[in-house]
Amino acid sequence: MSPTLERIQTKLYGPSGLILSHYENEKEGRIYEACQFYLNEARIICRTAKITPKKIGQFVTFWNRNSVGVTQPFSYADAFDFYVINVAKGEQLGQFVIPKTVGISKGLIATDSKAGKRGFRVYPPWDCPTSNQAKRTQLWQLNYFIPVAEVVDTELVNALYS
Repeated sequence: MSPTLERIQTKLYGPSGLILSHYENEKEGRIYEACQFYLNEARIICRTAKITPKKIGQFVTFWNRNSVGVTQPFSYADAFDFYVINVAKGEQLGQFVIPKTVGISKGLIATDSKAGKRGFRVYPPWDCPTSNQAKRTQLWQLNYFIPVAEVVDTELVNALYS
């Protein structure tokens, strides 16, 4: 398990009564600490986003390979419940918990009518995007953000993971 996820396990999941099990590192995506696991009964696809030098926000990828080896976005038909994106900057740490249904509605997850996305940006509350599109994206994303702090909002954690 990555140090980021270990810290989240200690400071967020444990105090909220969530049990992490069936942890597996993904073969590809090490730069994003790509892994899958369960939290209680919920199946999680997890990544740690990266700060990029020229744009505000953090970049993350979510893809798998199809039967002929080509990368593709995850699909509504894939077995998972949440995209979880860990974000950090200095001492600040947080997590976006995006339900599959929200990922579908926002075009992140492929459906029969939408291509989905292999990668996208997330905007934690400490980032101040300047473009209108990034501001709109941050606005909806923050509804699914959990800060990892000394005092944990266990009600928020359990509400987002329910």
